[in-house]
Amino acid sequence: MQINGTYKLFLDEISTFVSPKRIYTDELRRLAWGTDAGFYRLIPQIVIRSINEAEVARLLQVADKYELPVTFRAAGTSLSGQAISNSILIVAGKHWEKYKISDDYSQITLQPGIVGERVNQILKPYGVKFSPDPASVKYAMVGGIVMNNASGMNCGTHANSDRVMISARMIFPDGTILDTGDADSRKAFSEKKPEFIKEIQNIRDSILRNKELTERIRRKYSIKNVTGLNILPFIVFDDPFDIIAHLLVGSEGTLAFLSEITVKTEHDFPHKASAMLYFKD
Repeated sequence: MQINGTYKLFLDEISTFVSPKRIYTDELRRLAWGTDAGFYRLIPQIVIRSINEAEVARLLQVADKYELPVTFRAAGTSLSGQAISNSILIVAGKHWEKYKISDDYSQITLQPGIVGERVNQILKPYGVKFSPDPASVKYAMVGGIVMNNASGMNCGTHANSDRVMISARMIFPDGTILDTGDADSRKAFSEKKPEFIKEIQNIRDSILRNKELTERIRRKYSIKNVTGLNILPFIVFDDPFDIIAHLLVGSEGTLAFLSEITVKTEHDFPHKASAMLYFKD
């Protein structure tokens, strides 16, 4: 396919730092990447298999420079078309599979390209598990699970991605990297983007001043609710960095690229059973 206009400018620029083996512009592979597990189809102009944070940061900077939309994709198991694009598709699968378990097994830090079931296999010897349990956990990757707040039927609302998140590492559209679990990263971000932090605080304070709205948010998120952006953090957390991290959950890649997340693990009972119980009343 002949790439023209701003997409050609974008392609020429990223070709200086991304291997051509990881950039797809041919019709066949673009067609293959034009669908996910759903029945929607959008054919991307350019597909890029990303390998690390620095590369994604530069890709976002170039896309921002030419005002080109970007969509992120992990496993593509979504049924609703979140992982497809008719513009630029950045894939975070292979090369994004690193993890680190805390000494007491109560936390695990994950990159977005590791499959949910693989996380549980890693944690099983320690008697703990990855709480979110979507039906596609055998195939879905952490990035998609978190950014869709996919949780399945078993974890309720007490153990979805939002409730078990401890911190997140993310890349903003201008290439800025923030790690909410790192004090130095927080300090640097505060100095670079003080207005951003101030606006988060202003939104938080505005919501908390409205008691009726606060209670409505609390009630709506006491049940399963992934409609729109996740605004629960504004009434749960005071720290703006905690709010920013939790805003990512369910945002479907619209706010930032999730490059790493640290979550609490959950006790995995060794003996389980399913049963149907009947009661007279």
